[in-house]
Formats: sequence, structure tokens, C-alpha cells
Amino acid sequence: MPATLNPNAATYEDVERLVHHTAHAFQRRCGGDYEELLSEANVIYAATYRSYDPTRYNCKFATALRNNIWYGLMDAYRTRTAAQADWRR
Repeated sequence: MPATLNPNAATYEDVERLVHHTAHAFQRRCGGDYEELLSEANVIYAATYRSYDPTRYNCKFATALRNNIWYGLMDAYRTRTAAQADWRR
């Protein structure tokens, strides 16, 4: 195992359903293309996997992942809607 991977973090297979569920829940709430949301969620998963530290987050990996995906998708949504609003002006 490479030194950059965190042995405390779950593998993708362990949290794949969580990633899909979070992207789908976000799509139901805010709209958007599911495949794009899932792609962004996978990028956020990779970033969370590399940076997860139980002492920093003070929670389980799945909880930190869910929060990071949701808020990461919200940031992308805000950026997208702000760009659309600027275009309309």
C-alpha cells in the first residue's frame, strides 16, 4: 500500500452506495445531471480519502465523506447558478 493512502479510511467499495446515494439526493433537491454530480462526488471522495484524519474530523470516514460530498456539490451548484445569473444580466 502506498504511503499516501490512509489505512483508517474505507475503500471505495465500502462507500460506493453512499457516494451514489448522496449524488442522487442532491440531484433530487437541487437538480442537475446525475452523471456530472456523480463525477464530482467521486473527485471529492478521492480528496477526502487522501486527507482524512480521524483526529481532525472527529467522526467516522463515512460521515466526513457524506458531508464533504454534500457541501462540495453545494459549492459547485452555487458557482454554476452565480455564473448563470451573471450571464443573464
